[in-house]
Amino acid sequence: MKNTAKRKTNLTQKLGIGKGGFKKAIRDGLLLSSNDKDAYECGIKFFNNCCAYCGMSGDVIQLTADHIVPSAKGGRFVKGNIVPACQKCNSIRRDQPIDDFVNDPQVLEKIKDFQSIHQFKESEKSLDAELGENGKFILEQLDAVLIIIRDVAREAIRANERNEILPLEEWVKDINEVTKKYGLI
Repeated sequence: MKNTAKRKTNLTQKLGIGKGGFKKAIRDGLLLSSNDKDAYECGIKFFNNCCAYCGMSGDVIQLTADHIVPSAKGGRFVKGNIVPACQKCNSIRRDQPIDDFVNDPQVLEKIKDFQSIHQFKESEKSLDAELGENGKFILEQLDAVLIIIRDVAREAIRANERNEILPLEEWVKDINEVTKKYGLI
């Protein structure tokens, strides 16, 4: 029983306000139609199926797509911004600026060359530029909805632990009000 309760608590923590997989999924969904579907393959080819940061071969380890300009900072899934990275490098880097993460000048130069070849300009390919004012407004207002969802999830876990039934009518009313207020429905 303890493991189940702990797992559920961790799940609600992932609904963190202003961060987390849920908000990232919403942001990525808004931009899905304008992503470069072959951006990752382009990076794999340029870096010879190796991690752009440490050079580890994709034949030896699994590579993942990493944003040079982090998605948390407006970076997009487009050619010139997606490079292959091993799990270790991707995990350590998180959302650090590329200039802070890469210490080897030759590696940094190769990454900059990759961006240059694909004419990647951070300002033109940013989340804000792509979403426009309406998209940015919707994304910013998602926090109000996420707060309600997080509170419902937390209260549902507490009610379950007390073997109580959770009345959801009030939260449904709150969600309806917020979504109508911000034009999300």
